[in-house]
Amino acid sequence: MLHHSGGAFLMGTGGVFALGCTIGQGVSAFSLMAISVPLVMISIALGARMGLGMLVEGTPFGFIADWRAPKSENP
Repeated sequence: MLHHSGGAFLMGTGGVFALGCTIGQGVSAFSLMAISVPLVMISIALGARMGLGMLVEGTPFGFIADWRAPKSENP
C-alpha cells in the first residue's frame, strides 16, 4: 500500500509540474493536431516501456541490450 500511495503522490506532483496530465498532453493534443504530439506520444510510450522494464526485467534499458545482442543458438 505504501508503494501505491508513493506512486500516486509522484504522479500527482508530476502532473502539476507539467501543467497537465499525460492524457491532456497526448490524447487531447492529438485531436487538436498540435505540433508537440509526436514528441509527447513517443515520450509516453518510452516511459511506459522503461517502467515495465523496471518491474518485469529489473532494468529500464534491458530491451536495448536484447535488441543489440541476439542470443546465440549454439550453447
